[in-house]
Amino acid sequence: MSDPAPRQALQQRVATAILDGAAQIFALQGAQASMSDVAEAAGVARATVYRYFPNRETLLDELARAAVSDVDARLESARIDEVTPEEGIARAVRALVDVGSAFVLLARDRLRSDPEQFERK
Repeated sequence: MSDPAPRQALQQRVATAILDGAAQIFALQGAQASMSDVAEAAGVARATVYRYFPNRETLLDELARAAVSDVDARLESARIDEVTPEEGIARAVRALVDVGSAFVLLARDRLRSDPEQFERK
C-alpha cells in the first residue's frame, strides 16, 4: 500500500501556490482578474485552479479564510496588549504588512465574500 503523505504534501503545495498567485493577481488587478490570470500567476494550468477551487467564489472564500487566519496569528504573536499603545500600533502595522497581498484583497470590500466575518475576526 502506498503512503498518501507525499500526494497530500503535493496537493497542499499546489493549493498554496494557487492562493498565493490569487492574492498577488487580485491585489494588482482587483475584480478584473480572471481565473486564467490566477492560473498564470500560480504557474499552473487553468484546469488545475478549477480542480482545487471549482469557482471564483470558492477561491475568494478560501483566500479570505487563509488571510484572516494569518492576520489573526500574526497579531496574536505580536503581543500588542503587552506594550505601549505606540509600540502596539507599530507591531500591528508590521503584522498586517507582513500578510502582504492577501491583506490587500481582504481590505477591498468588493472582493470580500463575507465582510461580517472579516470584521468579527
